[in-house]
Amino acid sequence: MKNHYIVGVIIIKTILVKANGQKFQVYSAEEVNNKICVIFNKDGKKYYYNKQSIEILENKRSNFVLESYIKGKLPFTVYTFKKECFRCHGLTNVITYIKYKYSPYDDLTYPWDINRLTNSQDIFAHIMDPSIEYFGLSVIGNLPKFDSILMNAFPDRIDVRYSNTTKTSYPMNLCEHCGTPQGNYYIYRQVNEMIDDMQQIDILEYTTLEDEK
Repeated sequence: MKNHYIVGVIIIKTILVKANGQKFQVYSAEEVNNKICVIFNKDGKKYYYNKQSIEILENKRSNFVLESYIKGKLPFTVYTFKKECFRCHGLTNVITYIKYKYSPYDDLTYPWDINRLTNSQDIFAHIMDPSIEYFGLSVIGNLPKFDSILMNAFPDRIDVRYSNTTKTSYPMNLCEHCGTPQGNYYIYRQVNEMIDDMQQIDILEYTTLEDEK
């Protein structure tokens, strides 16, 4: 299965709502008959809340035109898969590159080359935590040059945030539902697990400004 993402066209306005002191990104929120009607995703149900319990906030990123980082295709394969957000527990789409650790200009492609990945495996990390293989690969958060390309191409999905784990700031995927940043380690771990299971990962298709001409 392949997903499609458009780069270079107007993006539909993103809406934030605030409830119980927390902010959530939703597909739609409007007042209807003295209630707040909220739709959490494109094909989701309508939920009605008392106005006293929820507040509509506007995201400053609303209604803008994305500009692709380059005029043609991005210089690497862009992968996407669903990940459970640790905060809201909703399934959110993650965008990342998947590169060989010691050959960052080489994309991993399916079927995965397990022998090559094992030869560059982080053996010490695997000994400390044998629950995953710690294959020799890089994902978003590992390669600053490619991180910047992804962030420039998909600024509504990826932004620089601070990591309490690494004590550094770097581009992270944002949960589509609540906006919580999704850190490098958990994306790396899930990619490791999918590759170890020889599970195919979706390739993200996108349209650049040139394609729209």
